[in-house]
Amino acid sequence: MKFALFLFAFCVLCFGVEEVDETEFAGKIIIKMTTPENFELIDLNQTGITQPKEPLFDSSKEIRKNNLYLRYENTDKDFVLLTGYNKNFHFELKNLNISNDEFMENIFKPLIEAANVDKSVQLLNYQNNKLYESPKNFSFFDSKNKYTQYKVSQLLNFETSFDRMFIKTPDYIAFITFDESILQEKKGWFFTSENMLVKFNYKIFRIKDNALLKEAKFEAAVRLPKTKNVNKKYFFAAKKAGLELKKELARVADDL
Repeated sequence: MKFALFLFAFCVLCFGVEEVDETEFAGKIIIKMTTPENFELIDLNQTGITQPKEPLFDSSKEIRKNNLYLRYENTDKDFVLLTGYNKNFHFELKNLNISNDEFMENIFKPLIEAANVDKSVQLLNYQNNKLYESPKNFSFFDSKNKYTQYKVSQLLNFETSFDRMFIKTPDYIAFITFDESILQEKKGWFFTSENMLVKFNYKIFRIKDNALLKEAKFEAAVRLPKTKNVNKKYFFAAKKAGLELKKELARVADDL
């Protein structure tokens, strides 16, 4: 029976296809039926298969960057950062001596990263902030030439889209200068504690009328971790000082 059906179908394909009228199938339903005769499961012997402990691709950083990109919009409290340091400002602990430029970088990196995440301080991108980072502007705020300028724009996010490059119109200038860092050591009967005191000043100006809104001195007291690794102590102190400064700027921004 099956062979007869196969032969009939073969004849139709070979001899009858060209002569079939299209109207022959009008209004008709064609049903194709297949009946598998031999069906079996194939055992691939795949035993002991487990999911990888780590994902094959970690997209968390890209998602975070995309969220920051979407949240980068113009507000009424956008800040220009102008920064500098006293020539004596540096970090020194035992055999570790960190230059002022490197110390400034390790302070502002965590500050900028934290501000970009929680938006407590609205910062510009690299290109926008750099427009205001001229030596002339710095000298205007540092009229006594007491500080050396640090180009903090290099640490800000680089905007690749020209349409969004200058989407923020800055409203305020935060002029921040660092004076010194002091290592304080307290000895007790059973233990010794080390504290790093980072002293800096800041001025907040309103751009539209060059008005000085606030001027203050600030000290970030950082208790160093109990470790013999002086590099860990340094990075801990720099990060903590940056986060303390960010908190102070966020508090000032709330009051504006």
